[in-house]
Amino acid sequence: MWPRFSADEGDEMVKRVLLVDDHAIFTQAMRLVIGKVEGMKVAGTAGTLAEGHRMLFADDAQDVDLVVMDLMLPDGNGADLISEIKSNRPGLKVVVLSAEADFDRALEAGADDAINKSTPLPEIVAVLQRIVA
Repeated sequence: MWPRFSADEGDEMVKRVLLVDDHAIFTQAMRLVIGKVEGMKVAGTAGTLAEGHRMLFADDAQDVDLVVMDLMLPDGNGADLISEIKSNRPGLKVVVLSAEADFDRALEAGADDAINKSTPLPEIVAVLQRIVA
């Protein structure tokens, strides 16, 4: 369906993705999908806002190019993290991937795009590729 991931992990052309979602099966599926997209790889996953925050802002923060995140997380709304990302790491791209029907708050917080989880995978991949291009 998509080209196999072919770039070396050390290749600076590879776009590194952080997945923030509390549904493990969905995160695992997205990890597999992104792993098959040429030029992209999953750098890490987080299941809560707190974990995502730590991975992005701690002293040993993840070096990522794109955050793909859910809105409804166990410890709050993902839009709060989006606001912080856009304030402190303005070049970092954020795509919301959520079953939440109302994306207005996320887009107002600075999300680069918002996609419903029911969207077909090829369309989701196309959006992610467009955002990091």
